[in-house]
Formats: sequence, structure tokens, C-alpha cells
Amino acid sequence: MWRRGEQKEVPDYIQRLVDGVHDLLPESTCQILSDILVRYPEAFSQFEGDLGSTNVMMHRIDTALAIPIRLLMWRPSPNK
Repeated sequence: MWRRGEQKEVPDYIQRLVDGVHDLLPESTCQILSDILVRYPEAFSQFEGDLGSTNVMMHRIDTALAIPIRLLMWRPSPNK
């Protein structure tokens, strides 16, 4: 079992996540983040294609009588 303080090799995808945090975050907090990511790697995506789905639970969002609104996931550039 992994214990806090043990040195464990950090996979590249985890190192990229840690390297991507804000520069003002203290080094001790980055180390805690890295420890969590290494301890629970199955909870985090390694790359875009490994995101899964489940049929364990179904949910429904009650929108009453409102129709769905379709929006882009990001704001279009002003050039378009």
C-alpha cells in the first residue's frame, strides 16, 4: 500500500497536470496534489480518449416546459 512520503515515480500525464497549476500555488500544495494524483490515478483521465461512461445510474434533468438550448462549448472568435 502507498503511504504519504514514499517516493513513487510520477507518470508524464500527472506531471503535466501538476506543472499546469498556477505559479502562486505553494510547492507544498503542489506536492500534495501530486501525491493524490499518484495515489488515485484511475480517477483522472490520462488523455482525451480514455473518458468513459457508465450505466450504473441514470438521471433526468427536469426543465419543466423549457426547450433545450444548444450553445457552443466555447465563445466563437470575433473573426467568424
